[in-house]
Amino acid sequence: MQKGQKMKAHQTPFPIMVQVLRGTIDFGFNGVVQELTEGDIITLDGGISRDLVALKENVIRLTLSKSDKAKRVVDVASETSVQ
Repeated sequence: MQKGQKMKAHQTPFPIMVQVLRGTIDFGFNGVVQELTEGDIITLDGGISRDLVALKENVIRLTLSKSDKAKRVVDVASETSVQ
């Protein structure tokens, strides 16, 4: 993601794991914003709304449940905006 790029609030019924491989993001969930930097990993149960903002250019890894649908992920990614 590019610096300033945002992913609006969204959720899935399945658990996820996000790992920051490079850069820094603000990761929001349940009214809390947690700054994550290179090497940080966070996991969330399904049904939890989350959003993120790229504070620097970054590379993140998103791990999804096999029960999730690829189209839902593509739709969320296509709504990512650059400010």
